[in-house]
Amino acid sequence: MQWKQGVGVSSSIRWRLTLAVFRALTIVMMACLLLLGWVAMTSAQVNTATLSGTVSDPQGLPVKGAKITMTNAATGAPRTSVTDDSGRYNLVGLPPGQYKMAVDGGANFAVYENASIVLTVGETATFDPRLDLKGMQQSVTVTTEAAPIETSKTDVSQTVEQRRIDNLPINGRSYINFTLTNSQTTRDMAPTIGPAPNSGLSIGGARARGTAVSVDGADAVDNSINAIRSTLSQDGIQEFQLILSNYNAEYGRASGGVINIVSKSGTNDFHGNAFGYFRNKAFQARNPFSGQVDPVTGNLNPVKQAYTRTQSGLTFGGPLKKDKTFVFFSYEYTQREESGFTSIGRGNFGLKTGVVSPCIPFPLSMTPDQLASYTALLNTVTGGGASCSNPVAMQVEQAAALTAASSNVAVNADMNKNIDGTTVPISSALFGIPAALGSKFFPIPVPCPLGQQVNSVVCLPVGAGVPFIGTGLVPLPVSSDGHFHYVALNSIRGNYPAMEKTSLWSARLDHHWDNHNNSFLRVGVSPSLVTGLPSTSQNQVFGQNSGSRAGLSQTRDLNFTFQHDTIVSDTAFNEFRMQVARRGIHFGFSQLPGGDLIAVNIPRTGYFGREPYS
Repeated sequence: MQWKQGVGVSSSIRWRLTLAVFRALTIVMMACLLLLGWVAMTSAQVNTATLSGTVSDPQGLPVKGAKITMTNAATGAPRTSVTDDSGRYNLVGLPPGQYKMAVDGGANFAVYENASIVLTVGETATFDPRLDLKGMQQSVTVTTEAAPIETSKTDVSQTVEQRRIDNLPINGRSYINFTLTNSQTTRDMAPTIGPAPNSGLSIGGARARGTAVSVDGADAVDNSINAIRSTLSQDGIQEFQLILSNYNAEYGRASGGVINIVSKSGTNDFHGNAFGYFRNKAFQARNPFSGQVDPVTGNLNPVKQAYTRTQSGLTFGGPLKKDKTFVFFSYEYTQREESGFTSIGRGNFGLKTGVVSPCIPFPLSMTPDQLASYTALLNTVTGGGASCSNPVAMQVEQAAALTAASSNVAVNADMNKNIDGTTVPISSALFGIPAALGSKFFPIPVPCPLGQQVNSVVCLPVGAGVPFIGTGLVPLPVSSDGHFHYVALNSIRGNYPAMEKTSLWSARLDHHWDNHNNSFLRVGVSPSLVTGLPSTSQNQVFGQNSGSRAGLSQTRDLNFTFQHDTIVSDTAFNEFRMQVARRGIHFGFSQLPGGDLIAVNIPRTGYFGREPYS
C-alpha cells in the first residue's frame, strides 16, 4: 500500500515536471517563431535597399575574404560585409541615400574606393567591383562608373528621387503628382464622396481607392475607407517609389499600385531652408464659369474670381551627436482663399420679362415660349386689349399672373419681383392681396372658404376692382427668429467661397547605436480645415452644386512611427516597426446661408441645401 502510494507520488512529480518542460519549450518555440516572423529578407522591406555583387580580380576571378565597407555619406554610418568563396557579398537593410564604397581585398590588391553609389528605396541592386593589383598605387578611386543594376527585380516600379522632387515644377507642391510622369498613372476622375477623399491617382486603370501609400514603411491609409491620410511637406521628403504591378504580398490592401515614401533624416552637417510662395488673382485668368449676381438687376455678370494662395514653411536638420544622433524638422502651411463655381441659373433660368397684354399694365417674367403663348392668346380673346373683362380673358389673365408670380417666388422669394429686378404689383393689382400682408406667398387659385385657412392655404376674398376668384396663399416658411427658411434660386447663383488652412508638422530623430543597430522615431501632426468642398454624393455634376451644398472638412492627423533595425547577418536583418496613429475627421455642412436646411435636388437646374453626408 505504501509502495503503491509512493509510486503514485513519483508519477505525479514526473507529470508535473513534464508539463513544466512542455510549457517552457512551447514558450521558447513561440518566441523563436515570433523572432523569425520579424526577421525579414530584403524583398519584404518597404523603406530600405539591398546591395549585392561579386568582387573579382583583374582576370575576372572571384576574390575571397574581401572586406566591403559601405559608409553613408550623410550620417557616416558604416556597414561591412566579407565576400564568400565565390566572391559574393550581400548587404541588406541599407537606408536609401548616397554611399562611399571601399573594398579591401588584402595585401595583394589596391583598395577600391567609389564615393558615388546611390541606392533608392525598395531597390535590390547589384554592383560588381573589380580590384587592381597593388603596385606603386595603394588605392584606386573611382569617380564615374555605371550605376548599380537590379537583376533580381520582379516588380514594375520607378523611383522619384530627390533631384526630381527639387527641380520639377509642380502645382500646389503636391509631390504625389510626380507619379503622373509615369505613363501608367493618370488622374482618377471618378466621383468622390466629400468625407472620404482618395489618392486621386489611377494606377494601371485601377480605382483610386486601390492605391496604397506608406511613409517610412508605416501605413498612411485610412483603414475604414482607404482614403489617404496627411503625409509630409514636400521639403521633408527624400524620395518615393511608385510600384505599378507585380509587387510583393506585404503591400496589403493594394489593388492598383503602391506609393512608398521615405522621409528625410538629419545628417552630420546642419542644414535648413525656408520658403514662401504666393499666388493672387492678378496672375489668374477669369474662369469662364465665374459670375456674380447683380443685386439690382438680378443678372449674373461675369467677374474675375477671388483667388489667393500662400504656402510657406521651413526645414532644419543636423547632428545632436556627430555620427550618432540626428534630428530633422519640417513644417509647411497652406492657406487658400478661392472660389467655387456653379452653372445654376445661367441665362436667367431661361426666363424673360415682357408685357403680355394691354390688359395687364406691367411686365411679367416667364419663359419666352410662355410669353409668346400668353401674348397670342390674350390678343385673340381680348380683341387686342379691347375687351379685358370677358370671362375667358379673365381666366387667361389669371393664368398668366399665376405663371409669373410662381416664377418670381421660385427665383426671388417674392411674387412681385421679376427676374430682371423690377418690382411689379402682382399681389395687389391682380390678386387683391392687402399690402400689409406682403408678397412672400405661393399663390394657389383654389376655391376655399373666404378668410379661412385650409391646412397651410389661406384663402383671401377678392379685392375691390379685382375680377379674379378668391386667391389661396401658402406663406413661405419662417423660422422662430423671423428668418425665411425658403431658398430663392437667385440667392444660390454665382461664385461661392472656398477656403483651406492646412499645417504639416514633422520631426524625426535617428540614432546609430552601433554597426548592427539603428533606430528612428518620427512624429507628425497635421490639422486642416477645408470649406467649399463640392459634393457628388447624389450623382449631381459639380457645376450644379450651390455653395450651400458644399461640405466642410476638419481633420487632425497625429502619428508616431518607431523603427529599430538589427543586422542579423549579411543576408537577413530583424526589423521592428510600430505605428500609433489617430485621425479625427469632422465633415459638416456649409456655413453659407441655407447650408443647414433640407437638401433639395432639382435635376439639370441645381442642388442646394445640406450636404447629405454632413
